[in-house]
Amino acid sequence: MGRRGPSRTPSKILQMRGSRQADNRVDEPIAPEGEPVMPDWLTEDARPFWLGLCDNLRMMKLLHVTDAGAMGRYCQLFARYARVEARIAADEEHPKAEGWHMRAGALSDKLLRLEKEFGLTPAARANLAVEKKDPNENRGKKRFFDQKGA
Repeated sequence: MGRRGPSRTPSKILQMRGSRQADNRVDEPIAPEGEPVMPDWLTEDARPFWLGLCDNLRMMKLLHVTDAGAMGRYCQLFARYARVEARIAADEEHPKAEGWHMRAGALSDKLLRLEKEFGLTPAARANLAVEKKDPNENRGKKRFFDQKGA
């Protein structure tokens, strides 16, 4: 039987959130820095998606060598999704279009799961985009819970 419960949040994400839990993790493997190499099996129509995704993830500082397989699958799915959507647009007035809509929905669900893994949705980014606060900011100041009887 597989693991139960939600997936464990990676230490890098915990650090970006400012969580103290990240300091307690010593057993988590660290992915090597650097750009993943575009897989040979990537189709021509998926390659532009790869290049754009690498640029975006590099700017977000979320790119690692070990992400090549997952990124390749995402780009392949995205290219397939784009082809299905183009087919729907071309066949919109035909009854056969219903099957294409079902395919587009299934591909969209798969893409969303991968987008969450890479931080490519607003909700996923919201978990990463935290403002680091200065730990000394409130040092020496009275706090509400320190005041007794005042």
